[in-house]
Amino acid sequence: MLTLFVLYILWISALSQEDNTRKDSMRICQCDTCQTGTCVIDILNNNTRCFVKFSLDDDNKQYTYRSCTNQAILACNSQMTDRPFKVQCCSENYCNSDDKIPDDHVILSEMQSKSIDDKITFETADDFDNKGTYLDNNSSTAEDELGLIYILVGSVTVLFAISLLLVLVYKRCNYPQPHKDYTLTPHTDYPFTGVKGAPFPPQQPDLSSSFGSGSGYNSERRMNQRTIARQITLIETIGKGRFGEVHRGSFRGDNVAVKIFASHDEKSWSREMDIYRTALMRNENILGFIAADNKDRGNWTELWLITEYHELGSLYDFLSQNTLNNYDMLIFALSIANGLTFLHSEIRGTSGTLNANGNNYHCTSGYKPAIAHRDVKSKNILVKSNMECCINDLGLAVRHDSKNDEVERPPDHRVGTKRYMAPEVLDDTLNPRSFDSYRKADIYSFGLVLWEIASRTVNASAPIVDEYRQPYHEYVAPDPSVEEMRKVVVVDRCRPAISRHWNNDGYLRLMEKLVQECWYHDPGARLAALRVKKSLVAFRDSLNNEVKV
Repeated sequence: MLTLFVLYILWISALSQEDNTRKDSMRICQCDTCQTGTCVIDILNNNTRCFVKFSLDDDNKQYTYRSCTNQAILACNSQMTDRPFKVQCCSENYCNSDDKIPDDHVILSEMQSKSIDDKITFETADDFDNKGTYLDNNSSTAEDELGLIYILVGSVTVLFAISLLLVLVYKRCNYPQPHKDYTLTPHTDYPFTGVKGAPFPPQQPDLSSSFGSGSGYNSERRMNQRTIARQITLIETIGKGRFGEVHRGSFRGDNVAVKIFASHDEKSWSREMDIYRTALMRNENILGFIAADNKDRGNWTELWLITEYHELGSLYDFLSQNTLNNYDMLIFALSIANGLTFLHSEIRGTSGTLNANGNNYHCTSGYKPAIAHRDVKSKNILVKSNMECCINDLGLAVRHDSKNDEVERPPDHRVGTKRYMAPEVLDDTLNPRSFDSYRKADIYSFGLVLWEIASRTVNASAPIVDEYRQPYHEYVAPDPSVEEMRKVVVVDRCRPAISRHWNNDGYLRLMEKLVQECWYHDPGARLAALRVKKSLVAFRDSLNNEVKV
């Protein structure tokens, strides 16, 4: 668009310069037959001149005629023989006026004294008038109007081209309808590493129909023209939720997770894909996004999100079947805090090169806005094989525009899992225009997750712990309503019970303090994610030092 604008300015400048040159080369001549009494010539054209014609009629009476001609080469150099007359040509303003030509009698005397062969004549006295073209001032006006028309037409053309470009950009930035044949939209900020540790090389989608992130890779890295959905074999269903189902699938020998949305839930699919495709959206404690695609099932269309697969499942499933030691507790908590800190932080990136398994991948610079999750809970956190955790399910997340201090306004700010809703969400006092309000609500939910982790931690002082329970299990039913949760959390200001054995262990006591500072009723009193992360780093380092001793 900028190139078109620059070319347009240069074109207008060239026209203006040409118009100025034309004006500088114009000369005004006296014209006996023009309505304005003058005519115009262009001295850049060697065939246009002012002239004055001296003639004798049949009775030897003299007359003078002044005008312009566009046949100067013929008119000013003629050697014809018949009725005598003489032509004088010139190219200055009013050079053929009465005060700038010789006396008529002198001219006629010269004509009569010369021989017939030397007279400067046309074949007849009228031929010169017929062969000359007399231009009056109206012709200059017409040319100016024509130039104006050229400028207007050019301006309209450029504006049309810019408008067309804007429409194409708008269409490219908006998501296509679900019944179209979507092309793979891989995330290429960072290579995907499967279970076997071999990264998928960054691949560029077909730009004619794609809407994924990443571009500029060499042609040999372009993927197969088949969509990724056709290359994945679904193996088993591993979960269900409000959106649809999650399947384990196989892609090029590696396990992947396939989150399948129904076509009528396209907005949720588009929203989560859009968040994952945010620039620099790569962190070891955020679920790795691979691609988005669709699968035609005949009478309906499935919308797919393909992500990394973690066989240990969600934190909820893991805690339901396993207990933790102090070190596992801190690693779980720290990795979640790290992912939440990453989401809540604004990041301005730089360009560089990433080396993975001997291959260099170009990492483009970008900007990641701060993001609030809005549905932090143990079911939306996965346990990785290295016993760290990663946050997933970003379908309800909102981004913050720090430049204008604006939040992407969600259609409803009272969303999430009711059991994990913060007090200000339950009583509908959260300020939807303040991004920090959403961050504080995330921290409250994170405090409940920390309570779940600590409740399943065994140590020397507590070798046996109770079976896994969800937060507030002692107060509400398995599927509580908003009003039930509001009464417990807001009116009664209850919190999940903390076991007495926590007081017998130093790290559980530290965790208890951290949990309480996260689930304060007053949002302003809650810790920031970064503060929680730093506290957990200190706990971990202290534990490591004890082990070394």
